[in-house]
Amino acid sequence: MDNSSDRNRVIQDELQEIKNKLNSLIKESTILTCNTELVQVRIRLTKHKQIVASIQFPANYPHDVLLVEFKSKTISEKILDTLLNLCNSEFKKHKGQKQILYLLHFVHQFIVNNPLCICADEVRHLKNNIVDAQRGDWIKIKQKSSTILLRFQQQRYYIETKLAIPHHYPVACATAEITSTNFPELLKKTLSGFCEEIARKCVEKPLKPNPKDPPFIPQPSLQPVTDYIVNFCRKHAIAKCPICKKLALPENPSQIVTDIEHDSYVERVYCDHLFHYGCLDKHMKKPPFTGGKKCPACSKRIYHDRWKISARTAEDRWAHEQARKRELDEVIDFLS
Repeated sequence: MDNSSDRNRVIQDELQEIKNKLNSLIKESTILTCNTELVQVRIRLTKHKQIVASIQFPANYPHDVLLVEFKSKTISEKILDTLLNLCNSEFKKHKGQKQILYLLHFVHQFIVNNPLCICADEVRHLKNNIVDAQRGDWIKIKQKSSTILLRFQQQRYYIETKLAIPHHYPVACATAEITSTNFPELLKKTLSGFCEEIARKCVEKPLKPNPKDPPFIPQPSLQPVTDYIVNFCRKHAIAKCPICKKLALPENPSQIVTDIEHDSYVERVYCDHLFHYGCLDKHMKKPPFTGGKKCPACSKRIYHDRWKISARTAEDRWAHEQARKRELDEVIDFLS
């Protein structure tokens, strides 16, 4: 039997084996094309974790390795190139043997064992553009648990977070857990709440969508969440109180004030500026009150649960305090 007929026999046997065994070996696979010219198989774990393998038999098959191309609308080209290089290295061990089922099993396991492949571009953005080792930042990738560990630092303040990437990402959103920080508890709770809300908005359509907007499509949430965390860290660690112009937080985190009535206790207002409680309290109790008190830094109205009174009430209280002050001044003048 010549090499050509031997090759054809091997290929025909392998094609039949693919048709008979592939779906039982890899339940997430679909045969698109299966003939001597081309074998195409889709491996689909989720809507976004899917790869199409296009396979051709070389002239000297099975003594030469398969000709393979990977395509995906959702997995980055760099990941596909990495997968192809790994496959080519593995094929060398299987020269002279049937290779397609082994190849498809290898591809399937690659997707299963690398769940973060679906957000590879976002992770690359983090590594190349966000994480700054000179500041003390770091990133750790945990493929097995599909998590990303991050630390952002600004001077002596830091935030460490664990981001979990769900199986159906990006249709399901990433979740951020603040595992450690030396920012005040108030700011930690604020950060956690905003991370959750930012991630939710990426995957849930608005309750009252604008009829002129295009149909809602879930968006990746990892980058928006991490962008917010790093900006939060960089900004608030060196933020100045808009009234006294001094650092809102002490340079040494161990000196953070936790007494909510202390003048140096840090309050965050709706516009995201930080104030010293003493500065903000004085500001909120001085006129003008019409239209609500404004933030000196951005001119937006200040909203805060500790100062929830109407302009009329605030004005009446201020007038009452001024009257008492005048009375005390008159008494002092009389006694002196």
